[in-house]
Amino acid sequence: MRNKLLLVITALCALVSCGRSEVFSDFAASVSVSMTENPLRAAVDIVFEKDCQYRIMYWKASEGIEKARQTDLYQASAGKARRILKILYPETEYRAKVEINGVLGSEELSFTTGTIPPEVPVYNVLIDNGGPTEGFLLQWQATSPGYLTFCDMDGKVVWYEVFDQAVRHVYYDPSRKEFAVLTGFREGVNSREFQRLCDKILVVNLDGERVIEWTASEDNVPYPHHDIKIMPDGNLIFFNAVVKDGLWGDGFTITDRTGKVLKEWDIFSELDPATDTWLNITDFSYDLVHGNSVNWDADGNFYITLNRYNELWKIDGNTGDVLWRFGEHGNLAFCGSWPIGGLHSAVPLAPDRVLVYNNGAGDNPNSRAQIYKVAGSTATLEMDVPVATEYSSRDRSNVELLPDGKTLLFASTLARKCAFTDLEGNPLKVISRSGIAYRSHYFEDVSF
Repeated sequence: MRNKLLLVITALCALVSCGRSEVFSDFAASVSVSMTENPLRAAVDIVFEKDCQYRIMYWKASEGIEKARQTDLYQASAGKARRILKILYPETEYRAKVEINGVLGSEELSFTTGTIPPEVPVYNVLIDNGGPTEGFLLQWQATSPGYLTFCDMDGKVVWYEVFDQAVRHVYYDPSRKEFAVLTGFREGVNSREFQRLCDKILVVNLDGERVIEWTASEDNVPYPHHDIKIMPDGNLIFFNAVVKDGLWGDGFTITDRTGKVLKEWDIFSELDPATDTWLNITDFSYDLVHGNSVNWDADGNFYITLNRYNELWKIDGNTGDVLWRFGEHGNLAFCGSWPIGGLHSAVPLAPDRVLVYNNGAGDNPNSRAQIYKVAGSTATLEMDVPVATEYSSRDRSNVELLPDGKTLLFASTLARKCAFTDLEGNPLKVISRSGIAYRSHYFEDVSF
């Protein structure tokens, strides 16, 4: 990708040197750059004379333009425009140029990023033995104030945003370049639920702008917890508590961006506490099944994980019918022992093929990455990869299969580490963090 970019830059520079720089000056009256309040974001201000298309290229002064990053291609009208440069390293000198209608301007901008506040989480590489060298980790910290960060594969923070409440859960949508965020702890609502329920619902873009900022209420989703995502159509899906006959169960809700509820589903359509006597109503009336994730497959059907009874469910996206339930009390045959020790973070790799994080609580000290494949009425354990005890977590956490298909990311909450491993669980790269994060996610790149 960088080689291709180098060829493009070289060709553009050649055009400028052949006397076409006047094309640029005909469209832009002025170009300037300044640092924002966030020390890792620089603002480029341009005054355009005419309508045009433009983008900005920027690079570390120590590396040269051949390693430049570039923004998206934007459409501009005559007048002022501002673009924020991000994914920047702290205390680093940068150069930037603006390209207009395919011509790279001759004016070179300079700026130097600031110092990251000491409260921002710190990441350190503990093991580096063949893990990914490119890409970024999305992590957050459940302190107040809360922090959301991207760090590179050397643990260096290149983007952060601060929130006035603890950051509970985050989902990043690369196509929309937006984060869906749950923050804060609900008070005054079923006090035993204090550690589950979240207070604020936000959608935030890479510039740090709050696209949506709601307080969880009857006007949107009153009891969100554990999971929020941006769906392909831009709507929001939440995992949330549902109260019925005094029992606190779980389900999911889909809303549009005004907060209007479009779809609701809950476990009480499938479970009946009066007849499902295995449900421990006496001890867990405040948190009947402890659901913790919702996701969807290419067919538009949904998958949820229920931690208290170690179950994975598939739900019809149109009817809401439970298509299958994997677990000791489910409706699938399974050759082997039921998962023991908590299930988290359902990731459908394909319809009926789901990656989950098995905490390994109980007698087994190792967390595991497991892929379950369902065909007909039978579930098969397709992959079972344990991770070393020091990288395991008996609660929370998630696992991802990287795009190369041969590397796993174990994001361990309690160990405060992200461990990249091979498919046998051998550590390739381990990055530690200073604070608690519920989950962590890997991205090959963060573009804008």
